[in-house]
Amino acid sequence: LRVGVWRHETKPIRVLAHGRKAMSLVRYGSEELRHVLRWIPERVGKILRILISPFPALGQSESEVVGY
Repeated sequence: LRVGVWRHETKPIRVLAHGRKAMSLVRYGSEELRHVLRWIPERVGKILRILISPFPALGQSESEVVGY
């Protein structure tokens, strides 16, 4: 999901004619992760940094991270 959200921010998911997105954020992220692991090994570090970065709490900016 985290990779899908990041990827959607950089390249939005296409919206189909009936108004729904072409794929879910989870699938978008998993396809990006699979693609990077198979074909672009130099980007694995960037993807790992995205995976370990926490989501911000709802209603807060990206810089304000909540720890539990």
